[in-house]
Amino acid sequence: MLGLGSALTTGSNNEQLYSLGELDGTDDYLHIGVVPGVKGLRDITVSAWVKTNEASLGSFDRIVSCDGGTGNAIWRLFISNHSGNKGVIWNCFNGDGDSIGLLTMSDVWGTGGNDDKWVHVVARIDASANPKTSIFINGGTPTTGTANQSDEDMHNEAATQLSIGAQGNGGNYWFPGFIDDVAIWNVPLSNNAVDAVYNGGKPFDLNNDRGDYSNSSALVGYWRMGNGTFDDKANGVVHDAHNPGFGSELVSSYQVTATSSTSGTLDTSNTSNVIGGAGSDIKFTNDSGNENGIVGTAMDLVLGKTYQYSFSYKVNNGTLRFKIADSGTVTGGTNATGNGANDNLTSATDAVYSFAFRYTDANQTNYMTWFGNNGVDFQISNVTCRELNGFPGLTQAAATFSADTPDD
Repeated sequence: MLGLGSALTTGSNNEQLYSLGELDGTDDYLHIGVVPGVKGLRDITVSAWVKTNEASLGSFDRIVSCDGGTGNAIWRLFISNHSGNKGVIWNCFNGDGDSIGLLTMSDVWGTGGNDDKWVHVVARIDASANPKTSIFINGGTPTTGTANQSDEDMHNEAATQLSIGAQGNGGNYWFPGFIDDVAIWNVPLSNNAVDAVYNGGKPFDLNNDRGDYSNSSALVGYWRMGNGTFDDKANGVVHDAHNPGFGSELVSSYQVTATSSTSGTLDTSNTSNVIGGAGSDIKFTNDSGNENGIVGTAMDLVLGKTYQYSFSYKVNNGTLRFKIADSGTVTGGTNATGNGANDNLTSATDAVYSFAFRYTDANQTNYMTWFGNNGVDFQISNVTCRELNGFPGLTQAAATFSADTPDD
């Protein structure tokens, strides 16, 4: 879902609610990446709304998972059909990487009667309590277990990542079905608070305290799956609803400093046909006889952070290609590692292109490039590059959004 040309969604959709799904159980998921606030904790609560059925269940399908595979797991909340146990499993690991305990709530699906129904799942660990671990299904009385935690913090392995609907690094255990309103707190919610969050089967905005729920200030991350402020469903971007929005603009003017050939015509003085708002266009006509274009200066990006490029454009002739390249001198250079922007744009009328990606390779510099074959004529304006606040998620594979929600 990344790299589609679309205007950004700038607010919550009050008319239609959405969930993440239907996830295919093969490779669809939402990748959050490294989230320091969910590692090395002593207390934690994880909440999610899910919908699946007995026939779809695998052995260890992740609802929410902070791990990177064997050897660096921190915690995992998953569903299971292993040995006929159609239930929810909550597993956490201490600072030594040893399992604190494996807690299971059995028979949630199948004979549990919840096939193809929305179910509210909450997992909790409370280091000061006895028992320490709990699983709630639709509020009520939890299943509990005594964890072997003592006073140790949970594992804090730097390589671990957070994903919704898959193993933390996205490499396995994909969830089949729908997921909505995932929240993580760095405190153990009380039983009454869990009941309040369940709210009779109707999710509400957890940034706002309500009734017995008074823990909004303890949120670490919160993903509303298309219903949050700034969520961009067309481009597969789910903002962290606990800290949504964007950082400061990283593009100063347009920072165009080079063409791959001096025979292309670059014009930055055109103001007669401004695209998409105030500011001068950059207009480029390729009369070089070869592939040619323009290159912006490198963006100052931070490893592991998520960014969104956006610009207005119009193609007067030919096909405009946009690429995030690893070279500041060759417009058709190799794609920068960690993102895949390499799109053909042809709109002859005013249009907006946006692309979100996570910067994952510190050895690769990122340059915005616009180019095309001989004869291409295009203009661009309102070029932006901004970091997304908090811990946003990016959909992977064919993951998309559904109007099937717990609110129905």
